[in-house]
Amino acid sequence: MNAPLTNLIEQAVLDQMRAKTSFTALDISNRLKADRYAVQHRQVAETVREIFESGAMAHYDYDREIIPVVTDGGAKTARAFLYHFQEVRPRTYQARSQSALPPVPSDQARNLSDCMAAGILSLLPRPARFLRRPGRRRVRQDGALGIPKSLLAQLGWTDGSRLALTVSDGRLVIQASATGGGVLRVWNGQRLRICRTKLHCGALTAEGVVVEVDGVGLSVSASA
Repeated sequence: MNAPLTNLIEQAVLDQMRAKTSFTALDISNRLKADRYAVQHRQVAETVREIFESGAMAHYDYDREIIPVVTDGGAKTARAFLYHFQEVRPRTYQARSQSALPPVPSDQARNLSDCMAAGILSLLPRPARFLRRPGRRRVRQDGALGIPKSLLAQLGWTDGSRLALTVSDGRLVIQASATGGGVLRVWNGQRLRICRTKLHCGALTAEGVVVEVDGVGLSVSASA
């Protein structure tokens, strides 16, 4: 995703958190479309999830919960992530029945280059530490642990990077492979997943762990 679009989405999320407003990714994408920005909901949802998983929302005392929603005028039911200020109860969120606005026509869309900086502005904090508490967030059905893109970016790991994994003092240590091999790989879209089998090597699961940048690599350990 290009930097101006990332900056645009981060600014929209920041505005909501400063107002302590509860929101879904659809709220963000619909708001941007209403302002004539040519965004795709898929891109917005992915960026909002990454912002949360990076720990940036925790800096503003925001949490996340899955809620039921209704789309297509009540014809379909689905589930969505609701991002809310910790002191605000999710059940107070009212906009549970809404549909995605249609794409903005290219001849009516605002030019991002005229509105947003060309480089990443880092409007939100990106902690070097990620905590997954037991029972607080959805865990993948396969038991794998997803690593936030922000941590990979801090280490300069990009699509195709090969990584080595070792076990040391009850924690997993992940570093760039010196030989070009490695048991882990960063996939397209800067995605890194640690499967359940490899987590078990350190007597860990995808819940109740701390992932943090440790020198030139990542450390995965049990949370206190």
